[in-house]
Amino acid sequence: MRKTRLTFTAACKTFFITLAACALPLSFLACSDDSGDDGGNGPGTGEVDNEVGDFDTPAFADYAAKYEITDEGSDYKSIELTESGFYIITTKNGQAQTTKTGTETATNKSATQHPTMLTPYCSRASSGEMNPGDVIYGHISGSYTVTGENTFHLENIGTLKVIHEGNAIYSLNVVSEDGQRSILLKSSLYEPLYRNSAKTLSLCRTWDIVKLRYWYIINGKTIANIEGNTYEELVYNIDQWAKENDPDYDGDGPIVDLTGRSPRRIMFSKFGTYAVFYKEGTMAVSTWAWADIARGILVYSWDNIYDGDTDGNVVIRFRGNNAYMIEAYGENDGFTSYEEGTEITLQEVK
Repeated sequence: MRKTRLTFTAACKTFFITLAACALPLSFLACSDDSGDDGGNGPGTGEVDNEVGDFDTPAFADYAAKYEITDEGSDYKSIELTESGFYIITTKNGQAQTTKTGTETATNKSATQHPTMLTPYCSRASSGEMNPGDVIYGHISGSYTVTGENTFHLENIGTLKVIHEGNAIYSLNVVSEDGQRSILLKSSLYEPLYRNSAKTLSLCRTWDIVKLRYWYIINGKTIANIEGNTYEELVYNIDQWAKENDPDYDGDGPIVDLTGRSPRRIMFSKFGTYAVFYKEGTMAVSTWAWADIARGILVYSWDNIYDGDTDGNVVIRFRGNNAYMIEAYGENDGFTSYEEGTEITLQEVK
């Protein structure tokens, strides 16, 4: 009897979440308010989950801010200080002339047919689908410390002094580590997308990836349920399982092999920033928004367009001091159904 081959196909258009018992279209883009009252779904499309875990307030929560650069012609788009003590500087044209780069944006060369929360498969910039006026953004990241009132030390950059000019207008004075270079940037303060929700406060921090699980189900029967403590271990374990159980297996596994770019950390901020940090020091920056906060469903987009090409939905669950990120795809043609997905166990970076 022929065994089922485990491969992703381009036909995976319907989205399933096993643990949330819901089916959501990728066109589900409107964000609920942060109270959880506006679910955006009718009854029966998912289960409400009020668990928010047991987490301390992130150490740098009082300093979290995002500044949108308003200087015309500036090499910089924004500077963000996150709740967890990391900064992200977004630059235009993938570069900046006055600072050193701590980490650079990961390139997107994955062969998978759709993006996942851990990797973009094909952004417009990297696929060559550029249009006149398009801008390629780069990212610089590292840790920051507070050195004085409205003054911060940015790792590998230097000193950032934030000067309030009135209302939501701020000047940002950046001085290099050696004190030889400085720039003064005009900016406006970016308002947080979500302020007060307990679930948002639980989510917005930096997480270590401590375990991953892949499953594959056909007609309600679990065919594979495979775990790994790292992404590369999960890829290896799936490969070994497939070699033993699938006579047609050709080495093309169901999740993309990110050799040299194994994801290690994930960061969410209340300003809608989402970033993945990889083993070798690169990063990929995305955006996120609540799609249904009551059910713990969020939508992400690698190009901030939310048109179905580089975005998707995941379920977030909080239990104790861990978070669980669940992303799955499937298809049901009325005769046969299948479902495959990944659950990622996250632990806060202290």
